[in-house]
Amino acid sequence: MTNAWYRIALADRDGIRLAVAPGAHLGEALATAVSRVGRGRAVWPVAANLAAPGDVPLGDSVGKG
Repeated sequence: MTNAWYRIALADRDGIRLAVAPGAHLGEALATAVSRVGRGRAVWPVAANLAAPGDVPLGDSVGKG
């Protein structure tokens, strides 16, 4: 199964953060983004969409390595 990349908006008490995360499905990408961006803080996904190939910033994406 191949991974797709998703653009995900995450909310926390300080505002909205945007992330790009891979996953075999949206739920997997959400779990990756929440665990990496949240880092022990409470964050909530508020929006998600498939990322266009040009939207995947290799240095800023989560879930790689």
